[in-house]
Amino acid sequence: MEGDSENETSEAMESILKKVKTKYGTFGVIGNHEFYGGQEEGVFFRKAQIKLLNDTVINIDNAFYLAGRYDQHFRNRKSIEEILQNNYADFPIILMDHRPTQLQEVSQTAVNVQFSGHTHNGQLFPINYIIHQMYELSWGYKKIRNTHFFVSSGLRLWGPPVKTAGKSEIMLVDINFE
Repeated sequence: MEGDSENETSEAMESILKKVKTKYGTFGVIGNHEFYGGQEEGVFFRKAQIKLLNDTVINIDNAFYLAGRYDQHFRNRKSIEEILQNNYADFPIILMDHRPTQLQEVSQTAVNVQFSGHTHNGQLFPINYIIHQMYELSWGYKKIRNTHFFVSSGLRLWGPPVKTAGKSEIMLVDINFE
């Protein structure tokens, strides 16, 4: 979701996202468009009742840890090692990182699953081919070492309201830790 401006579309999305009710809450991370639009405080997300995890880790129901990272545009973004500096070995770790970068680095940590977006799966031809060259995983799923990476093309567009590559999607992933 592009949360860098306030307009009818963002207000409608806020309203829809407020209705999402989950057992553990609704969480997110901010990305590059919030950075560009000066929305570092995540006004859109607050209005949508989504708790931001910016370079933080929380324990969810003594079952797993959920971590979130600032987008790489933020100067003060912590390294994955800094975020995980406490010992989180007692439960699995799920990481949200707006961009699917540093996959090799993350795969060398205790992170079990990472969710990302940002790429829009290219959105426009021929940008989709460029995006596939820029990212090790620009869309879909990939396992590196013991970390499972998922990249969604997301719900909304950037730039012109046209999509000739990649589809809008909500990714549903069933995770079982054994």
